[in-house]
Amino acid sequence: MKRREVLAATALGLLLPGCGGGGGGFASLGSIGSIGSGGTGISPGGIGSGGTGVVVTTVGPVDGFGSIIVNGIRFDIETAQFDLRDQGELRLGIVVQVVGTYDPATNQGTASLVSSSADLRGLVAGLDRTARRFAVKTIEVQVDDSTVFAGGLSGLADLEDTQPVQVHGLPGGNGQLRATRVELVATLGAPVVSGIVQARDPVNQTFRIGDQLVRYDKATSGSSGAPATVAEGDLVKIRASVAAPVLDATSVEPWSQAPANDESLSLGGLVSDFRSLGSLRVDGRAVDASGANVSGGPASSVGNGVRVDVTGVVRQGVLVASRLRLRGEPSSGSTPTTPTTPTTPTTPTTPGTPTTPAPTANEAAFSAEGTVGSFRSVAEFKIKGQDINASRATFVGGTQASLRSGAKVLVTGSRVVDDVLQADRVEFREDR
Repeated sequence: MKRREVLAATALGLLLPGCGGGGGGFASLGSIGSIGSGGTGISPGGIGSGGTGVVVTTVGPVDGFGSIIVNGIRFDIETAQFDLRDQGELRLGIVVQVVGTYDPATNQGTASLVSSSADLRGLVAGLDRTARRFAVKTIEVQVDDSTVFAGGLSGLADLEDTQPVQVHGLPGGNGQLRATRVELVATLGAPVVSGIVQARDPVNQTFRIGDQLVRYDKATSGSSGAPATVAEGDLVKIRASVAAPVLDATSVEPWSQAPANDESLSLGGLVSDFRSLGSLRVDGRAVDASGANVSGGPASSVGNGVRVDVTGVVRQGVLVASRLRLRGEPSSGSTPTTPTTPTTPTTPTTPGTPTTPAPTANEAAFSAEGTVGSFRSVAEFKIKGQDINASRATFVGGTQASLRSGAKVLVTGSRVVDDVLQADRVEFREDR
């Protein structure tokens, strides 16, 4: 597939809103690249630093705009390249991989490459609104209060069996996916499945993701065209040409690209294979968090199925974490497996670990910061292309009457309904 890379500076120069505009922005970037089917298809070493600071690879869902915020790190994307294969535009809840540089002291960075592709695509089955889950190709999808719904969906109440959906999410064990974004699509497209390789059969060249059987004898590793290679326990993304009980994979790629040793890595995902803080996995990668500063809840809350952001440096293939932030306990209705969880979890070496309960998913926050555009009412305006409804928000530094096109604000909210951020708080920054 031909590689197409477009500098974000060009796109943003054409699309960012002015004082009275706002129709463009991140959500209007369009289909900018197609560099691979999963992960990025590009070695991080081939991308320039794009700024000063520590080289970092960051994998997780987009939590905010102005620039973009991933795992709590704010990345300037003005000079970044984009590879948005399935989504075609940056949106809240899509899982991205960002390669660039950042300052650990300020959590501010500059992105060189932002890439993303869907984690699951197919028809809804087994919808259970009470348990807040459904299935696509035997892959169980769990939603929570932080899941973004789009494509005409306000939530699971609008979803029906047999409807076509595209899902971004965080893979867990046993063929499960914690959805960060669920979007109803008009055209289904080719099947996509993500998860951990199990029951690999090298003779018949098959493996399973949960209950889904995959045949990879004719699959490539993506844009390189090389034959796909898989190992037991790998976290992969699979594409197939047609839906079938046995998926004949056309490509099998790593779910995310691994940085080099001694480079920084930030992962947003679900804990698996938990034995202690010194031995666990996040996004399929080995993590040693025994010396990490734990925030968002007590260290004893860390276990299989818990969502975390973990940041540190890769040493001999292991992410040695300096920070671990709990983002929520296992979703309601999920059944995380914790057979190896110790009864007395390891205590992090950094003192002052919070003792408050771990946050639940509905405490997850989204944000958008910048100049208000396309203002029609307090319930309908945009920031950097993100639709916002602030009709029930608390206003700081101004009032509803102060909100207008050109106003500079920081908007935060805990829910996104049909791609509209439901603001809980609007803070005026200056020049209101």
